[in-house]
Amino acid sequence: MTKPFAAIRSAAIDGRIHNPFYRKEQLRSLHSALAENAVQIQDAIAKDSKHQPAEVKVEYWLALQVISEAYATIDPSKDLEQEYSVTKGHDDTTSREPVGVVVIEPSSHAFFYSLISALVPALAAGNCIIVQAQNSLRETPRLVFELIEKSLDRDIFAISNQAIGAEDINLAHIRVSQSGSDGPILRNHLVSDPKAPVVAFVERDADIQSAAKALVSARFGLQGKAPYAPDVVLVNEWVKKDLLRALVQQSTEFLASSSSKVRPPKSGLSRDVEKDESVNVVLSGSNGVILDVQNRYRSSSTGLI
Repeated sequence: MTKPFAAIRSAAIDGRIHNPFYRKEQLRSLHSALAENAVQIQDAIAKDSKHQPAEVKVEYWLALQVISEAYATIDPSKDLEQEYSVTKGHDDTTSREPVGVVVIEPSSHAFFYSLISALVPALAAGNCIIVQAQNSLRETPRLVFELIEKSLDRDIFAISNQAIGAEDINLAHIRVSQSGSDGPILRNHLVSDPKAPVVAFVERDADIQSAAKALVSARFGLQGKAPYAPDVVLVNEWVKKDLLRALVQQSTEFLASSSSKVRPPKSGLSRDVEKDESVNVVLSGSNGVILDVQNRYRSSSTGLI
């Protein structure tokens, strides 16, 4: 194993992070470091992403909520009782062993939350963490990595700017890739493909107003670049008209909000729609368009579905 990961490997083998008190202390230290630098972190996120102030705050507080929830799930008394359940003649059916090492390749989108949402559960489960990060001029990664390195034990957390192979770790591990993978996906590889199409379903018994609000927020929030925002909505025909009406009401502000007085040029999608009789434009604006696709099989050839 390469020298930079020797400490990580030793910590994973000796099992120090299996101790629930140790894990809670590490999470507490991480939470304190991020909370004490709330303004700096949010300023960095806003500068890098150009997101709205409310969206920046949501990303920040969701990340801290992940830490709080993970901290609350660790119960030393319960862990001790489960550990000695066999001595009392009881089966320890809930016993779980950590993998050892988790390698995280964080997404560039919503970087702060993406990193914390993968790092914290892995840490709470008793694993050491290695983050494989690319060199970047953005402020958020530099600031966040600096805070994490100062708050966590240096033997359980490491950062690498180079690709990490299995031979470098030389220990049981899981790789979490949040931006897809170019190579083969192995059994210990958790991959999120941000380019994969996302489909939302609205059933006939759904709360139409709530569904419309959630769909519009997901699709048009974060500048419309969220990887898990719905690309296509499949709706039960009985509530289709009601949903379209609700979507128009909810999305008018998003579609019309533009500081430019110049009419934007039509996108390739808009031009394709004009040629496809099976597609109707429900609402169009400078920031997007809502389409009513009558024949999804025919429209799939134009890339609408």
